[in-house]
Amino acid sequence: MEIAISTDNLSDILNHIAAHKDKSFLIFVDIDTVSHDLNIWKQIKDNVVFAEIIYLSDSYNSIQKIIAARAEPLDILCKNLADDFTIQRVRENIDIAFARYKKNALANLANFFSYEMTHGLVERIPFDQVYSIESIIGNNKQVRLNYRNLKEDILGSLKHFEEQYDHLLRCNRTTLVNITNIIRIDKKTSR
Repeated sequence: MEIAISTDNLSDILNHIAAHKDKSFLIFVDIDTVSHDLNIWKQIKDNVVFAEIIYLSDSYNSIQKIIAARAEPLDILCKNLADDFTIQRVRENIDIAFARYKKNALANLANFFSYEMTHGLVERIPFDQVYSIESIIGNNKQVRLNYRNLKEDILGSLKHFEEQYDHLLRCNRTTLVNITNIIRIDKKTSR
């Protein structure tokens, strides 16, 4: 996890999220200073790959509006971050959001290929950008992912990815190919 943006400017937040729709977000929203319009936050949840929102407020009326709007927050917290209870709740919410993120990111989604670069760091790319996955000689814990003219070593095995994704076809002992990216097969030249 990283802090991507910290601001009370709603335009900056919306621009950042619009530019990174393929990313996952844990958003802490101080609705007393950033925006009272809960529809903005609900739209963000609906339009990005993954988003969990924690609302912060000191106003009982704001908290009632969140509940009445069914804004589906991960949590609603009072802004008193000096309170040990609140700090503990923030930590618990981060753990919950991370567990949900991992579950969501590792789910077999038809349009995305999810993989772990290192333990706990899950990445997701559109499946149409994946060309092949190859075994690495002498390394049974990682495979080489070929995508977008890039190569990256990732955690996993050919067997794991073959079982997880229907679009991957084993063309030999050491390679899986994404069949949706095959344009033609030439038997004469073996291409």
